[in-house]
Amino acid sequence: MNKMDETKGYMRSLNLLWGRDNLEKVVERASNRDSSYLDFLHELLKGEMAYHQRKAEDRRMKRAGFPFVKTVDDLDFGFQRLITRKQVNQLLDMT
Repeated sequence: MNKMDETKGYMRSLNLLWGRDNLEKVVERASNRDSSYLDFLHELLKGEMAYHQRKAEDRRMKRAGFPFVKTVDDLDFGFQRLITRKQVNQLLDMT
């Protein structure tokens, strides 16, 4: 077993699924950019965190039992005249 496969096995054991699936890409990008070890690790962990946050959000939405998912992009501003697109965008900028 080579180091890449062994590393992916460790990542699977630690439940670092995004990192396992994207390790080769992140290694290649880091190599092409001459990234430091810290930059490489930062990119890998940042991707892993985003993946876990998306999965947690998906679980919460599923648990909530909503009949369908509606986003701000789905809001019909022609029908809904109490709030403007600008007001919604200002609210979104606060997150």
